[in-house]
Amino acid sequence: MEIRIETGGQWPDAVAALLRDLPEWFGIEESVRAYIEAARTLPSAAAIAGDDVVGVCLLRRHTDVAAEIELLAVRRDLHRGGIGRRLVERVESDLAADGVRLLQVKSRGPSAESAEYARTRRVLRRVRLPTARGAHRHLGSGEPVPHHGEADRVTRAGA
Repeated sequence: MEIRIETGGQWPDAVAALLRDLPEWFGIEESVRAYIEAARTLPSAAAIAGDDVVGVCLLRRHTDVAAEIELLAVRRDLHRGGIGRRLVERVESDLAADGVRLLQVKSRGPSAESAEYARTRRVLRRVRLPTARGAHRHLGSGEPVPHHGEADRVTRAGA
């Protein structure tokens, strides 16, 4: 199956379908609705096979130099096929070219037992977004940045 990564569009209907097919990760209806609404306006990238969106990544730009992956979701039957990695690599490359130096992702940390989020952390490690509580990395430099918040956060060095 040929997958292409597209940016510059909004795919709220695809986000709705993807999240509703992944209730283990996205089982809180209020959150699902918030992600769908965010998909109408946030910058995003989509993995597309034929005419079907099979993965999506939503981005939130905090400042000129800092951004966050708000959502990363891939169709269940395509998990472990590299689509999430390709989405992250594309948005990271685009953001770095636009001057972003800090990219972060917030995810459920290992202190909360969940087989699904253990899988998420493995995906994040494969794209070199290690789950390291209290650490960020600058895009490009790989230098750690202290973090004093309570949420588990992961960031990515690159480009």
